Amino acid sequence: MAVIGPPHDVQDAALACGGADCDDSDAAINPTAQEICEAGCDPGDTDCVDENCDGTALSGMCRASRAESLAPWLRRLVADEDIITDSYVRLAMAGRSDPNLRAAQSAMADTLFPDGVQAVDLRAALDRLTPPARIIWGKRDAIIPWRHALRAPGRVALHLFDGIGHMPQIECAEEVGVLLRSQI
Repeated sequence: MAVIGPPHDVQDAALACGGADCDDSDAAINPTAQEICEAGCDPGDTDCVDENCDGTALSGMCRASRAESLAPWLRRLVADEDIITDSYVRLAMAGRSDPNLRAAQSAMADTLFPDGVQAVDLRAALDRLTPPARIIWGKRDAIIPWRHALRAPGRVALHLFDGIGHMPQIECAEEVGVLLRSQI
């Protein structure tokens, strides 16, 4: 997820909806698009922190001590697993060679996902933002369900991408770049 600023025109608004289907509860709207109906918190529930987040993926990444054990966890971050190549995994593992970094990552994972359950609700932080903001999210995010983004304040623009997982900055870099450049 990235927070950067609101859409500027109708074309950006279409990107925000991942195309033409902005109502996944109505199969009559863009019937060829995948309808996603999943359990989780009601978007209007202000006291909800969702247990549907995959905290085990973060724990698995933190525990990984070899590229072979890190690879499956990294591949859960994207909708198309082929994006995470073996060389990407080896580079990611090499970047984790510092034991202090791994300890810091584990401490952060334990704070954010104690016992594998999401413990932090970011809506209060979003409410405090004064500059224009955008949330960029993939509808195939297996780590944090995209419906969490629906709880953002109304003034925060939401860009949902079909067929994209937890890492839109990698999976649809060009589209994310367009959004970022529109803020510069």
